[in-house]
Amino acid sequence: MARTIPSPTSGRTIPAADAGGGGGGGGNPWKDWVELPLDPTDNYWKLIKNGNSANADVTAAKVGDNLQIDFGTKRNYQIQGATNNGVNLISKAHIDWWSAAGINVPSGKSAHQWEPEAVLFKLEIQFEGVPANGLQSSNYGYQLSSMAGITAYTTDQSDDPGVGGTGILWGGGHVEKYQGGNPLSSVSTSMFRSGHRTYFTNSATMNGKKWIGQSGSAATDNDSVIFSSTPLGNEAEGTGKKVFQAGGYSQGDKFGRTYSNQFAWRDSFGTFNDRYLHIAIMIGSVGSGTTAGTVKIKKIRYLIQPISNREPLT
Repeated sequence: MARTIPSPTSGRTIPAADAGGGGGGGGNPWKDWVELPLDPTDNYWKLIKNGNSANADVTAAKVGDNLQIDFGTKRNYQIQGATNNGVNLISKAHIDWWSAAGINVPSGKSAHQWEPEAVLFKLEIQFEGVPANGLQSSNYGYQLSSMAGITAYTTDQSDDPGVGGTGILWGGGHVEKYQGGNPLSSVSTSMFRSGHRTYFTNSATMNGKKWIGQSGSAATDNDSVIFSSTPLGNEAEGTGKKVFQAGGYSQGDKFGRTYSNQFAWRDSFGTFNDRYLHIAIMIGSVGSGTTAGTVKIKKIRYLIQPISNREPLT
């Protein structure tokens, strides 16, 4: 069961989960998923149609039960490094990790500083049908990508985060439309590829499984992107960096494998511990060519879970 997060008000950070046995799962010894609003105009989100996405025929709206993003005209919608021509939903509030996990801030840490050894984070988006589609003239949404992850800032954004430029770093799990054919009639396990992308890594993906909505797809085929922290730091990562896992997986294949080209990957967020982190859904293109198409998302949810570690939890 998941709960729905309330919209933030000015100056608030993402709030703590409901109190409960073992850390806040409504009396359960686990935390529940928190579902985020699918309406991009909800006060939880700052909707940023950046660069070429600022045109009127690029829209983001709740259509029926889904968040629907339409790129109406073929343009360069690339998101890579400091370039951002995409549609972005960024949480207005940064994550106050310790409060959100329901534990006290450890000595020597600030409220926004994240230590995954003590606080696990997962973010997931689930698609309605295939992850991207479009008209034949745009190769059915070729190279459109949807990323679920975080944006990182050196200062408190005061509920007004931005995107693009060299000072705003980002990364997460993603899926891209890798082939140009009609996904609804395709049985190719390379039509979509999933993995991770960051400010410094444009697209690290793998194929191997169909996505729901493709011809002959089953309930155990992929339909979601996951971004997850791992609970230990490692000296090989470099100071202030963290290790993540990310990729595509299936809601219908419980405990099935995640499709990513690496077991885990090191973030490239710079001095990570000092940055203010915001939940980010970033939709655009992995390439600099022109494309158009539609993305439909049926669910966005996250999980923040405290973990016993070398620092006693209080």
